Order: sequence, then structure tokens, then C-alpha cells
Amino acid sequence: MQLAYDEKKEKRTSKALKGHFEKAGTTPKKKLVEFAADFAGELKLGDILTVADIFTDVKFIDVVGTSKGKGFQGVVKRHGFAGVGGETHGQHNRLRHPGSMGASSWPSRVFPGMRMAGHMGNILED
Repeated sequence: MQLAYDEKKEKRTSKALKGHFEKAGTTPKKKLVEFAADFAGELKLGDILTVADIFTDVKFIDVVGTSKGKGFQGVVKRHGFAGVGGETHGQHNRLRHPGSMGASSWPSRVFPGMRMAGHMGNILED
């Protein structure tokens, strides 16, 4: 079964996809996905399928999403830090670094929860 949604300009669609959508009797769409479905035999080519049709007797739906995994990232990408100073005036290899972490001799530690570089997205808990 193929499902498509979200209108798309015809001039931004390839000729192959234009023919594919014309055969189904619909306008070009942005997203086209294909998957196996149990109820595919009940539908005809070009039918419109809504969420209300699928979940007729359901009041609430729990939706769970998984973020894209981005691996180990620095503070600029992970937390939106600006980096240390500009590129001139003696700066060297500091453009995307976090800068100062905290106090000096007291309390002589970095406080918990300090935003630092680390793994970003798609952390699978065991």
C-alpha cells in the first residue's frame, strides 16, 4: 500500500511521479510512503484515508517518538553555545569550544547539570 500526503507544486515533481499520481487520480504530494497493511484490500486506487476512518472507536491515542541520533556533539550543536570570542585577536582553535566551566579555587568543581558536549538524540535505555 502507498500513502501520500501534503500538496506539492506540479513543477517541482518529476515526470515519473506526475504519471504515478495521475494514474491514481490525485494531485502531486510531498510525501509518499509504502508499507504492508492488513486493510489494503478494502481500498481502491486514489481513495482518501483519514485518521477518523482508522480509529473509529478509539478516544485517546498515545504517540511515542524517537529522536534522530546525532552521536557525540559539541556544545555549539548540542546546546546552542556561541563559542569563545571572535576569530581574530589571538583566538586559535577556540571557535566552537564551551569556554569557562565555573568557579576557580572554590568550590573547585563543576556543578551537576552543566551543559557540556556529549551524546545527542536517540539514547536507547536498557
